[in-house]
This record gives sequence, C-alpha cells and structure tokens, in this order.
Amino acid sequence: MSIRSPKKTVCVALFICLSVCFLLSCGSISVEPAKGVAVDPSIGIEDETDFDPEDSAEDRQTVFVFATDYQSSGQLYAAQIEDGVTVLTNSGVTLLGTEATVRLHEGLLYVLHAGAMFNSVSSDNLQIIDPYDPQHPFKTLNQFSTGNGTNPRDCIIEGNRAFISLYNPGSDPDNIDSNGDPADVIEMNTNTGEIPHRYSFAAYLNDDGDQNGSAYKMLIVNNTLYVLLQDLQSTFTANSNGLVGMIDVNEHHITGTIKMQGRNPSALAASDDMTRLFVSHTADYSFNTSYGGIEVINIEAQTTELFIHDSGLGGYVEYLKPSGDKIFAVLARYDISSFTFESKIVSFPQDLSDSSAITTFQDYATDIRDIHVHPPYLWASYRVISTSEGDANPAIKVFNIETKEQVGETLTPIVAGVSITGE
Repeated sequence: MSIRSPKKTVCVALFICLSVCFLLSCGSISVEPAKGVAVDPSIGIEDETDFDPEDSAEDRQTVFVFATDYQSSGQLYAAQIEDGVTVLTNSGVTLLGTEATVRLHEGLLYVLHAGAMFNSVSSDNLQIIDPYDPQHPFKTLNQFSTGNGTNPRDCIIEGNRAFISLYNPGSDPDNIDSNGDPADVIEMNTNTGEIPHRYSFAAYLNDDGDQNGSAYKMLIVNNTLYVLLQDLQSTFTANSNGLVGMIDVNEHHITGTIKMQGRNPSALAASDDMTRLFVSHTADYSFNTSYGGIEVINIEAQTTELFIHDSGLGGYVEYLKPSGDKIFAVLARYDISSFTFESKIVSFPQDLSDSSAITTFQDYATDIRDIHVHPPYLWASYRVISTSEGDANPAIKVFNIETKEQVGETLTPIVAGVSITGE
C-alpha cells in the first residue's frame, strides 16, 4: 500500500478500514479535467498547455508533480521557480491512473502507474514522457505493462534499463523467476518493454505460510540494487522484521538480504559516501514503537549501526530524502478520535549517531504527501485530512534550505501532489 496509516494500538479490522479510507483519501474533492486535448497518449498532447519547454533553461528549477485523490484520473503538473517566483502548470496529459510515482532521468519523465487496489483506473504500467519535446510538450514516447495486477511501487532508471519493484507480484502468472517464484523486482528494457530478468526473494522471506515480499522503495549503490522488502502478511500486518534485498545489476542475480531491526520499511536513502543506508519503518500498523523508526545500516558490514525508535522521534517516519551532508525526513502524527494527520519536516547529518542530532526544518502542519530536495530548495506537498474536512486544501510550498523561509506563493493544485521529482 502506498499510504501509510500511523501506528497506534488497533485491531486488524480497524487497520484495514482506516487504510482503505486513507488510501481513497476520504475524498470529497471533484477532479477537473486536465488542461489540453484528450488525444491518444502515444502522440502526446496538442499545444493547449501553458508549459513552455524553453522555460526550463538553466536559470530555472523545474520539478514535476503527480497529484491525485486516489479515485479519479491523476493530474501531472510542472512546477518552476525563478527569482523567488513559483509557477505551477497543468501539463495537460490525460488518461493517467489514480496513483503513480514519477522519476525524472536525463530529461525524460518516467511515470510508474501503480495497480488499482480499490478502483479500476490505474493500470500497472511504466509511461515514458518527454516533457521538453519542442513540438508536443509531454509527448508519450512509450508505455509498457508491468503485468496485470502487479501493483508496481518504485522504479530506478539506469541507461535503457528500468528496475521496478512489484507489491503484488503473484497477480500475474507470467511474472515468475527461473524457480517458478513470483518476481518481486523486474528489469525492463525501456526501449522495447521486454523484461529480460526477474528477481524473486521468496527464499528469504519469513516462512509463515503467508509469504509476501511486498517490495517497495529502491536505490542503486555501486552496482548493487537495494530494495526494501516489507514481508507483510495478506492482512498487511508484519510478524517479522523487514529485509533489504540486494541484486547485482551487472551480473543479474540476487546476492542476499540484510535483516533489519524494524518492521514495514517504507523509505530508503543512501549517504553521499555510499557507506550507509537510511531506512524508515512504519512498524506493523499497531503503533508498536519497538519496530518503527529510523534505521541506519552499514553497507560494507551489512549490519545495523543505529536504530532510533518512534518513541525517540515524536512521530512516525514517512519519507527520507538526502541532500548534501544532510538527510531530510517527514515525521507524522495522528489523532485517532478525529482522524487528523499532521506532519513536520526534520533533518539530520549523514553521520547520525543519536536522536539529539535531529532538528526541525518545518514544524507540524497539515499532512505531507511527499518532499523533493533540490538545493537550494525543498519542495513539500501538503493536504488537510480529517474526519471533518475529508481530504482538502492541497498545497505545494517551496522552502529555501538555508534560511528555512518559504519562497514565493503557495501553489494550489486541484488535488494533492503525491510524488515529486526533478533534476
């Protein structure tokens, strides 16, 4: 699942109920059609969008935002900043799924459409878009299936290869490795859509009779692909600790796993010197602070150096983004009586040794759906979610990393931005 419930003691039935509500965003927002002409996505859009590729010159910083209410077709925005002025433009791309992760790599935008858990709009595929095409901005170059129902969660692009993690790998009977096990990670050729390699971690999962790798976030360090394995049961509960799977991307084989102290890993970052991995855990949705928090792993030793529990953080951790000598993170808290979520942004040095080094960058405000760090700015997407207001007031704010002050006006997409990318 992409939206994390906070951790407090609840029964499994309540967790499932809250997760469904949260995933569907408790939505009362209606989504306006995206600007642009609804045409075949294989040929892009007509020139009805306000986005000008020439505006993406070096003196501007451009990021891309996928926004959604998890019920209707998503919106794809281009956000630009220059001289303290921020501009948000609807790209006009149509026929998007309800949930997606966006990645920008060498000038191309990779939109990974997640599988539809509670509706039928998303379609389990990787869409490759050229946002800077001078004739047809945001033209779709290719769109390839990851397998029906596989519910892809993250993608890492390297050359013409896309490594894609699959949350429900067993949904596609053709998605099996050489041993006949469901592949948690696939390697796709981004030119042809061919999948030459499939990787299953079935042999490393907890042998509890309900094995689900639940592959999630990934990154590559020194030719090794690290992938978070939540190893959840079908009820989305965790009865074992999370794993970091390792794949040699040059030799095309699994090299092993690292067993962590935390449960249900949800975010992953690496230090600039490539010696440490930082992992956030949202525990087992039972608010057990013994298993949720920030875990620091020594890459060479493949062991945990440090684990700071939720109880020492004042909230549960949702996102981790590296920048310079710091790691930025989002801490969230939850009021079960009003179903209200609040988030704050913190930072800590990459040589983190205890919780005293964690400092507040932006204090608690409304729920944060994603952050993107691109010096000198940090981008954050907010929304209000509570019993009284549903899912409302989507906003994107840009902060100067050094001064912590907001830059320009608050941007207001139609629905909340859930994935932000840029270079």
